[in-house]
Amino acid sequence: MPFVSKIDRQFDYSSFSSDHPIVIDNGGSYFRMGWAGESDPRVIFRNIIQRPRHKITGETVTVVGDHDPALMKYFDCTRSGPRSAFDMNVVYQFEIMEYILDFGFDRLGPDQSQINHPVLITECPCNPVHSRSKMAELLFETYGAPSL
Repeated sequence: MPFVSKIDRQFDYSSFSSDHPIVIDNGGSYFRMGWAGESDPRVIFRNIIQRPRHKITGETVTVVGDHDPALMKYFDCTRSGPRSAFDMNVVYQFEIMEYILDFGFDRLGPDQSQINHPVLITECPCNPVHSRSKMAELLFETYGAPSL
């Protein structure tokens, strides 16, 4: 069975209390995000970005996750292949990771710019301290997560 993204925007974000944790499975292939206690993640997409240029205007856009092949006919993808934030299952490209988190949090449906929920995030075994601290810094400072 082929992989099917679940990237529809959720509309029940405000129904969860501020102490209800958000769970993020930040895998090397797929990004999964949802609420603690639920059996399935709410948001699932490939953990990649691509930065193609529009064929007419030349403007660069950022495409996160799987893209619609029908829309990609308007973009020149020859110089921009899919890029991942990972190197050997460890996050090293935090600029790419920020694009992925922006898209994931947007799909989860918050109305405000800050995430006022605790975050539980997976990481690879023996994750380097540098990678762990940069991910914590990103979640605390950019998204305002109260705890990690």
